[in-house]
Amino acid sequence: MLSPEELRRNKLASKPLKFSILVCGQSSSGKKTFINTLCNQTGVHINNGTVPGIPTTPQPSSTTFDLDIYDKDYMRLEQYTLDFCEPPAPPISLSISLTSGLGESVNNSNSIARITDFLDQQYSQVLQEEMKIRRNPRFQDPRVHAALYFINPTSHGLKPLDVELMKALSGRVNLVPVLGKADTMTKHETIVNKLKIMRDIKNNNIKVYDFANGENNSGGVEEQESNDNDDSSYLNDILPFTVIGSNATKVDLSGKTCHIRKYFWGEIDIEDPEICDFRRLKNILFGSHLEEFKDVTHDVLYERFRTEKLISQNSYNEVSEKL
Repeated sequence: MLSPEELRRNKLASKPLKFSILVCGQSSSGKKTFINTLCNQTGVHINNGTVPGIPTTPQPSSTTFDLDIYDKDYMRLEQYTLDFCEPPAPPISLSISLTSGLGESVNNSNSIARITDFLDQQYSQVLQEEMKIRRNPRFQDPRVHAALYFINPTSHGLKPLDVELMKALSGRVNLVPVLGKADTMTKHETIVNKLKIMRDIKNNNIKVYDFANGENNSGGVEEQESNDNDDSSYLNDILPFTVIGSNATKVDLSGKTCHIRKYFWGEIDIEDPEICDFRRLKNILFGSHLEEFKDVTHDVLYERFRTEKLISQNSYNEVSEKL
């Protein structure tokens, strides 16, 4: 007969953990393949859904010319829910918001506004629910807990669109920079790309997630106080995380299944930390920092949004009373 503690653990294990991420970045940065690899599934377009209230815009036709093409926004915000489990870890219900077509428009300012509006709408939903006298016991928290921003390895650092969007995201969500398609770079090119990206993050005062202190902080890693007691502090030194995506798997001699990427000259294990940071990033998202991301979202980011929203409403009410 199971003990009360064992019954409690079994009950918790059968209840999936809910976690939500935003995966964004310009086109052809490896976002969809990464998601499939992350969740051990193929075809992130399973339900091919879009976020309610976020209109989709058809892709431009090569046979027509639109005089208003400057103002068109070809970015789409797609949303998926993937359930998966890797024993002995508890099952996870992962909500994914994915940008598609970002950077393909002539004027991308509307894309940035739509993404930030989407995040603000989620906070507003929670705030409205909190202010009700009778709350809905089945209310589903829609807030995004972490944003993975994919950067193309150009060896030139961040593009202007990257800078603008990352600055807009940093005050709303836990921002984690990711360098996609790491297999297209040599070790030297990887180092160069990482240094230039982190230099641009610091120079533009972009606040990325600080693994040492558990909150978004600017990219000046060398200026942060060292914390020898925190095993996560070293993660700041390897940002942005390099990843390689692949849906191919292989069972090694020990019986362990790993993801591999095949080339004409052979294959590589993308979960090998000497090759890329895929395994580290997966452990961060679904293990070591899952609860931290959720806590910072609620205690810091949402609380800031809530305070600013209530202050602005009170100020508006005071002005209205005077009039």
